[in-house]
Amino acid sequence: MTRDTDWPELLCIQNSNQDTVLHHAVCQNYTEATELILSSVPSAELNTLLNVQNTHGNTPLHCAVCRGQSDTVKHILSLVPVDELFNLISMQNKDGDTTVHQAVRKYNNMQTTNPLIGCLSAANYVKLLLIQNSHGDTIAHVAANYRKMPQNNYLPDARKLSEFWKTLTTVAPGDMLQISGKQNHQGKTFLHHAAEAGDAEIFKYVMSLTQKADLCSTYSLQDQEGNTFIHCATSLGHTDIVKCLVDSVPSADLWKLLRIPNQQDQTTLQQAILSNNMETLQCLVAAVEATDLYTLLLTQDIYGDTAVHSAVNGGHVDALKSLLDKLSPKQCQEILNIKNLKQFTPLIVAKSNKQYKAANCIGEYKRKAENYFEGSSRMSANLRDSLKYLNERNRDVDIIQLPVKPCTLQSVAEKFYSDNVYRMSAPVRGRCLIINNRYFDRPATPAPGQVQLEHRDGSEIDVMNILNVFQQLSFDCELKTNLSSKQMLADIWKETQHPDYKDILYFMIL
Repeated sequence: MTRDTDWPELLCIQNSNQDTVLHHAVCQNYTEATELILSSVPSAELNTLLNVQNTHGNTPLHCAVCRGQSDTVKHILSLVPVDELFNLISMQNKDGDTTVHQAVRKYNNMQTTNPLIGCLSAANYVKLLLIQNSHGDTIAHVAANYRKMPQNNYLPDARKLSEFWKTLTTVAPGDMLQISGKQNHQGKTFLHHAAEAGDAEIFKYVMSLTQKADLCSTYSLQDQEGNTFIHCATSLGHTDIVKCLVDSVPSADLWKLLRIPNQQDQTTLQQAILSNNMETLQCLVAAVEATDLYTLLLTQDIYGDTAVHSAVNGGHVDALKSLLDKLSPKQCQEILNIKNLKQFTPLIVAKSNKQYKAANCIGEYKRKAENYFEGSSRMSANLRDSLKYLNERNRDVDIIQLPVKPCTLQSVAEKFYSDNVYRMSAPVRGRCLIINNRYFDRPATPAPGQVQLEHRDGSEIDVMNILNVFQQLSFDCELKTNLSSKQMLADIWKETQHPDYKDILYFMIL
């Protein structure tokens, strides 16, 4: 007979694989034997037995988790004191995996994972999420990586993994930022794996748990190949993830992210071209201003190719048009003249690769740009001046000079009394009411058909120029400034009641 005091020691004896009898019972799925062993050990000695690791570094709990024995997992957890639970669950085997790493990796993971996570405090759960295995993967890495493995798409419980991400709602924003920033030995965060899997759901959870100001620092992390998760998403054509990024990040931060080059000096825009996914490309093009798009298109990779070179090289005419349509003629001309390391412009690349449709497309854009500049050079000086003064955002305009031309007629009096000369029938040629409003009343709910005027962006020089022109034309001018809509209507009506209104030319300028 074995003494009671010897029984725990016997149960801890390990075989050549360093397995105890409890390891063996769990691995062979001997449920009754497992329960009998667990119930026969005094609670004071049970923790010692549960912490024994075999040659693979697995505890009995690892073995139960690995085999998806959720009932055994629950039974073991119910016998362990609360203050010892984290130490048992977080024990790492020789691969550095905790029990939750293993649970998440299995197809029936949530039945086993939920009891493990549910018995931990919020603080201990965060500690668990920060543990990295021998590959540098956290539990979040394993969960995201599981989603991108093709064979798992056919498993009956494959979609249950989405429940894992809901457990992160208890994580504070600061802790979520730290978890998102953990990189494995390939430099990948779990967001890289999620981007490769095309799982937009993960990003929605992360965005909801992270401060917007911190998103840029997390999203800008690069793996060993220099790729951010956005490079991964665009290269695989996962437009939903690109849209999540565009919608969640402020425009200034988005611009910073899109400019990041990988080891090949390729931006996300060039990756989108290379993947030939028009939906992803159009999403990126629409998200940036024309000047920012122009700057992105100036970027050259290690071969000297721009995104336009890459587009014509693959014969992607629609992509080429999407890029160039947003540029000014000058910007378009400059982009199309960039040479790669072979001294090839995009046009030469297109022709050398027999991409004749792309070559024709480039030719059209080049002709449009050349015609624009040719027409611009022939533009008269007077017309250029007129356009300058019409642009109220131009702060460089000066006061219009209107010199009075001397009359060269031989007989002014004779000409004046002839039939083909206009004669003024009033002391002045006309009246002009000038209303200079910088701001206009804009009701929240305008009446049907009501015109809402945009606020002005001009300067006082604009007003002086208008006044100068009409005074030179012998108009009697009156200037009003910043009128309310009610006062404006009253002043206009008052002008229409002027005694000279019916007999002279009348202008009202807003």
